[in-house]
Amino acid sequence: IFIFFFNDTATTEIYTLSLHDALPIYLDNAASQLKRGVTVLGPTSGRPKVTITENVFTIGGLSGNEASSTSAGIYIDGTGTLKVTAIISNNAFIGVYAIGHAYGIFVDGNSTGQISSITISSNQFRGSTQGAVYASGSGVTAAAIWVQDAASVTVSNNKIEQVWGASAADVCAIGLSNCAGGIVQGNEIDSPFVSGAPSNFEASIYLGSTISDLRVCDNVIRHIGFSTCNYGIMLNANSPVNGVSIDNNQIDMGTSMQRGIYQTGISGLTNLSVCGNNVNGMAITSSGHGISLTLFNSSL
Repeated sequence: IFIFFFNDTATTEIYTLSLHDALPIYLDNAASQLKRGVTVLGPTSGRPKVTITENVFTIGGLSGNEASSTSAGIYIDGTGTLKVTAIISNNAFIGVYAIGHAYGIFVDGNSTGQISSITISSNQFRGSTQGAVYASGSGVTAAAIWVQDAASVTVSNNKIEQVWGASAADVCAIGLSNCAGGIVQGNEIDSPFVSGAPSNFEASIYLGSTISDLRVCDNVIRHIGFSTCNYGIMLNANSPVNGVSIDNNQIDMGTSMQRGIYQTGISGLTNLSVCGNNVNGMAITSSGHGISLTLFNSSL
């Protein structure tokens, strides 16, 4: 399903896609390079508000039968010249598979900040044969929710099971990169895992480059015990990070999660707050830590 925006004179436009009580949106394992259940391309005029709610997505095939290159249940691309506001809520993702990148929800402001507000709430990602989201291939990413180049981001009250990656993939349940302002709150996450060593990260919540004015709070992260998950919450400070609060999260490390809350990179942190978190269970590894911060050239 594609939603395109064209030139017109309207100042505010509201688009709603809801297939409640309809059949699931399903794309099988055809040989195309791109598999997306819903694609939203940015506008060149107007101030559109997009709501995507109460849909069911199954994208790709089963073992040995995945779509190639990239799969996504919902893909929003801010390629236009004006701002987009989007609400994605109450959708179900039963399985999104790819030999390549795999995302349940992928939001891209296209390096220009064209996503002025994005709310992703109360969605469910339920594991099936290969988990809720599965990616295969070196250097690819598997994520239930991924948002980049956006402002005013709200990711709340989502329930995420089993994000899986083959060896050398990167995995996270929720990933944010280059985002300014927002909150990640009240999500329930079963820890993701990679069958071998990841390329860069393996975390339930991953905060990538250039994050500012973001609160991560009241999330429940459970390590479900069948594989190592490196980190509960990972903050990558290889690019500037300013005004991040990580508080009141419940993290069950189990016996093989290496760090409950982990910060890497030495480019500098400014105004980082980590408080009131409940980190249970210590990993039985030589590098197991509840909270691990590298404070170099940083202001906390």
